[in-house]
Amino acid sequence: EDAVKTNAFDYQLKNDERLGFCFPVYFGSVPDIMLEFVSQLKIKTAESGYYCFVAVTSGGMSAHAPQMLIHKLLKQGLTTNAAFELVTIDTFLPMYTIPTGEERKKVEAETALRTSFMAEQIADKTCGIFYKKTVFPKFSTLGMAPLYKLMRKTKHFKASDACTGGGLCAQNCPTQAIIMHPEQH
Repeated sequence: EDAVKTNAFDYQLKNDERLGFCFPVYFGSVPDIMLEFVSQLKIKTAESGYYCFVAVTSGGMSAHAPQMLIHKLLKQGLTTNAAFELVTIDTFLPMYTIPTGEERKKVEAETALRTSFMAEQIADKTCGIFYKKTVFPKFSTLGMAPLYKLMRKTKHFKASDACTGGGLCAQNCPTQAIIMHPEQH
């Protein structure tokens, strides 16, 4: 169920249910849409407990993002049992070159292994912090997060069922990730 579309943010957890929050890290921070979602969330926990985890994807540095969300969840009355980072191919183009060939295969293989590890830990409801902490994670996030606000080109666009098929989103997409198919409108 899409909570944003239905405006349904109240959930009742079943006994021993797993609850996961997964998101990409941008500039060492939690995406605004995730923070908005969590701030509206109202979860009633089961009597026998639950297992809550945070899983982030990053190009190599999650900075303070996992802790930011863990703190936000705690404000909502949810205790987090585990936090994971899945390091993927770094796509932060201003500073890095996307790997190709053997280097790319190596990163993809490591990502696959890490994904399996995360799945096993979540299945077993293992508790702990499973990501590499940076030296000054909070300061990294504080320094990088404002840059995201300046560099982000999609903040004025949100997906909804109110699409008119006009193609404005496709014309303005900075990565050409939106392709309009007129026959579908």
